[in-house]
Amino acid sequence: MTVTQMIPGINTTPRTTGTQAVAATGESGFAAFLQQALGQTAATDYADKTTALSAVLGQSDDIHGAVIAAEKAEIALNLTLQIRNKLVESYQEIMRMQI
Repeated sequence: MTVTQMIPGINTTPRTTGTQAVAATGESGFAAFLQQALGQTAATDYADKTTALSAVLGQSDDIHGAVIAAEKAEIALNLTLQIRNKLVESYQEIMRMQI
């Protein structure tokens, strides 16, 4: 029995936030970069969750891999949050500018 079969509410497909849409439309630029980065963050988070669950359920003996996946997910999330904070800060600075 796999991890996804044992836990009924788990999503079996990783969320990709716009990466497929970016590839399909051929967008380039900052918006496309952000969509791709968010998709990679979601994929890293999904990999972390599945690795951790399989280690907890005894389906995998790779504890080091689970810890590394958790650290990668944490770093990706922190980077995403910092980018978001900088974007909000930049927006607020632009809104304070007088014309």
